[in-house]
Amino acid sequence: MTGANDGSLRPNEKVDTRLTERHDFWKIQLPVRDWNNRYEVTNYCMGLPGLNVANHDLQDIIIDFLNSLIDCGVSGFRFDAAKSIGLPEEGCDFWPRTITHLKRF
Repeated sequence: MTGANDGSLRPNEKVDTRLTERHDFWKIQLPVRDWNNRYEVTNYCMGLPGLNVANHDLQDIIIDFLNSLIDCGVSGFRFDAAKSIGLPEEGCDFWPRTITHLKRF
């Protein structure tokens, strides 16, 4: 996500309003200060606004988007910020839920 042009951790005004109107779609607007603190890494922002991928409504949007890419012929995805996504034991089911809802190639 791109940030607002004012240096804050809010999303840019050009980000889809389906996302910006839902405050629960976003991580806590604090910067990660301790990269060894798993809570901060998964719940705070990494210099830009971060999506709260533990939210099921947001997961549904992501799953629909990834499936539309599969329909276009995409055969793989790269998640560069994977370490910032919580695991099931941390209360986030993004990985198991997303992977099981993707269309098969």
